[in-house]
Amino acid sequence: MKTTLLFHNRFKKIGWLLIIISIGFQLYKKLVFTRFVYFPFLSSNTLTNHIRETNTIQLFDIDLSAFLILSLLGFILIIFSKEKEEDELVSNIRLNSFIWSVFISYTLFLVLTISVYGKIYLIGCLFNIYTIPLVYLIRFNFLLYKNSFYNQSTDEQ
Repeated sequence: MKTTLLFHNRFKKIGWLLIIISIGFQLYKKLVFTRFVYFPFLSSNTLTNHIRETNTIQLFDIDLSAFLILSLLGFILIIFSKEKEEDELVSNIRLNSFIWSVFISYTLFLVLTISVYGKIYLIGCLFNIYTIPLVYLIRFNFLLYKNSFYNQSTDEQ
């Protein structure tokens, strides 16, 4: 029997908790502070003033970095956690979902590279980090739901 390296099922709850905390913190930060700059290097005046004052270039705000780390860690825990009943069908669904997510992510990246330039390209690349886990989770859960619905309808007949 072929074994795969997956986390225990309970890590899925921890992953969802990390994602909820990181999104909640970002929403709180956005609602409380009216002027919150994610990318200080996008504005040339901000970059020039920042270099003059500190002689350094700050690429990301620490809150954004914490958001990225917590949410990506949460996605890793969710994606690589076992299901309650892990069998060959679930492994096949995992593989199918992963192939779809990589294909869609690279397609979006190619379209972004061809059509967008400048600051918007950098923001698009940042959001493209999340396309693989998001598409994977949507596709994987959809296929699991579809398969469970199919199994329930065939059991009734």
